[in-house]
Amino acid sequence: MTSSILAANSAAPLLDVRDLSVDFVNGSAVTHAVRGVSFQLGQEKLAIVGESGSGKSTVGRALLHLHPKKRALTPAGCSSVISTC
Repeated sequence: MTSSILAANSAAPLLDVRDLSVDFVNGSAVTHAVRGVSFQLGQEKLAIVGESGSGKSTVGRALLHLHPKKRALTPAGCSSVISTC
């Protein structure tokens, strides 16, 4: 049983996010909403927790391309099997 767990953990991640930043642009004003978020997701479950306003929903929306056009999304090192980056 242990070898199958190790084999599953050594597989390539389904989602690999490195140094994700999301900035919202309003005229000449830029709001840095998320800076430097990195994580990997394999077959396990992932929970993103944090205080209100910490960027949890912004990260999810950025990965699913659900933000409006007036934003600057910087996936510095983002790759995924499901091509979300």
